[in-house]
Amino acid sequence: MNRLENVAEVAPDRSAAPAPAPADLPVQGGLDDAPKDRRVIGPPRSSWYVVASERQLRRARTVDISLLGEPLQVQPGATGPVARSLADGREIPLKVAHGLIWLCLGDVDHAPELPGLIEGVVPIAESAVRARCEFDQAVLGLVDPAHVPMIHQSWWWRPPSKARRVKTKAYDPSPFGFTARAVDAFASAAIYEVVGRQTVEIEFRLPSVRNERILGQRLRLNNLTTITPLDDGEVLIRNLIYADRPWLRILSAPLAVIGAHFLRQDAQILERLEKERRASGPLGLFAGDPDRPSLWYYQLKAAHAASPKAAGFLNPVRSAILKWNT
Repeated sequence: MNRLENVAEVAPDRSAAPAPAPADLPVQGGLDDAPKDRRVIGPPRSSWYVVASERQLRRARTVDISLLGEPLQVQPGATGPVARSLADGREIPLKVAHGLIWLCLGDVDHAPELPGLIEGVVPIAESAVRARCEFDQAVLGLVDPAHVPMIHQSWWWRPPSKARRVKTKAYDPSPFGFTARAVDAFASAAIYEVVGRQTVEIEFRLPSVRNERILGQRLRLNNLTTITPLDDGEVLIRNLIYADRPWLRILSAPLAVIGAHFLRQDAQILERLEKERRASGPLGLFAGDPDRPSLWYYQLKAAHAASPKAAGFLNPVRSAILKWNT
């Protein structure tokens, strides 16, 4: 059974019109029991994926990366970054947003819109780690509400001995995904108190973006995590921290170390799950409230694949109150 945590707080977005959930999706099933239609298994081509940060490109001048198995090169251009295929030399559609460089190998008109950040925030720190695992399993780590307390346990974040209790969150459809907000007063981690009294919202957006917005009395933060499909069976997990206090860039180095520590924990568990999946087949069942976001993920992928263009996407997610032990 998939488990994760810390899907936080959001003002419900009612703008995404819900559509009936695809009928061919299983009520239960492991990763390999997900819809057999190949359009919704693995990474979709008609989506924007992060291949580099602007800071990374400035330092390296050239970034070589494989996206969906295709070798690409990103370089500075006269009016901004440019990307081309190393296989045939063609230019690749590119967007620059939030200090990141996003590429799309498919139909850009079909690709989901990029996520939005809190107004006024700037990049503070970034981390990235590769993992040998299947793309969908990596994305499930972004939506599983039990992930954070079960995987990221450190004395300075969430001690392993911390008692568990029931956590309740409200989920609502949002553009190309869903957003969650806390219903109870249970704080996810003591470190959140640094920003003062806060509201937190966590949005998941296709194809593989987790966008956490923290609106505190003293500080406003964005914690953005993306999954980039590299070659078959390998992904890049990237995390960026943004804040509305540019002077926090003095903490860039230690925050990057902490971020890499968290991402390595993710990579280790994903690679262990991948070994188990290859050895014994499907990884458990989708059952109960904690696995509902994982099932929504596959429903969202099916709905996106079925829509003629991004403008025609109908969100299959329905508003729900979910509870689980954490």
